[in-house]
Amino acid sequence: MTILAIFVPGDQPILRCPVAGDAPKQTKNAGRSRILGRRASRPIWLISKKIMNERSGRGFTFCPFWSMSLKIMSNTATGKRRAGSALLLIVLSLLVLWCFHRPNELVKKYGRQLYSKGNEELIVRDFFQDKKAGFFVDVGANHYRIESTTYFLEEHLGWQGIAIDAVGDFKAGYLEHRKKTRFFCFYVSDKSDAEIDFYITQKHYERRSSADPEWSAKYGKANKTKVLTITLNDLLTKEGVSEFDFLSMDIELAEPAALAGFDIEKCRPALVCIEFHKEIRQSILDYFTKHGYGILEKYRGIDPANAYFAPLH
Repeated sequence: MTILAIFVPGDQPILRCPVAGDAPKQTKNAGRSRILGRRASRPIWLISKKIMNERSGRGFTFCPFWSMSLKIMSNTATGKRRAGSALLLIVLSLLVLWCFHRPNELVKKYGRQLYSKGNEELIVRDFFQDKKAGFFVDVGANHYRIESTTYFLEEHLGWQGIAIDAVGDFKAGYLEHRKKTRFFCFYVSDKSDAEIDFYITQKHYERRSSADPEWSAKYGKANKTKVLTITLNDLLTKEGVSEFDFLSMDIELAEPAALAGFDIEKCRPALVCIEFHKEIRQSILDYFTKHGYGILEKYRGIDPANAYFAPLH
């Protein structure tokens, strides 16, 4: 006998951090099913993930079905029955997702993002209300345009800023296409002038890089290179930047060390977008709480990969 189980998720632990601005009520995140049946659930997860991708132009708000677990178990099923059951689950999961699908409010307001990986671009536009001629600092800037959090700001709103990445290959693109951005090849950390090992993994068109060899090894064989470190405080002082509007940080688990070398109370950016890996989540929240920043809950469902912080006062 084949049993179909649809699991409505349970409560998500609430992390310790104040909330900035008018935030909606804490929503519920997905729990985890312990029913076996990996082979049947994997295609459903991949398809669900594809549908929920914000790049489609129609996004999901942060609802309980974000990580819904649809699984199947059968104690007598043959291979054909398993395949048929898996197909049935795929169809049912698509129907459930469609029922709970609704347009992303920012997509309705601004249209689809043009350059950023997810909805970062739309969130920044919404927070600043398409403010012109601001100043950004982009740590872990990557390619000058592809999946860039700041390219729209410069190209369409006249912003200028500083871009930093440990991969020096990106410099040429910034010199040619980002005339208002100063690019620097450094590994941003809590101390300057040290030389560290840095690992770069290239798989097809996708490149991943980190100073953590174990993290890099998850994505294939990595090429090791040497990179100089710098603190944000030292770089900003050298460049004569005392205040700026927007900080973007995406450096693969190295965010706490980079924040330790940054005087946020002096520079006081109005908005911070920072990658929110679960391994370092509480460290990030503690840092911003200590310095008078709160998390912007209203953007959590629109961009689950990052957290957004603003001054509480």
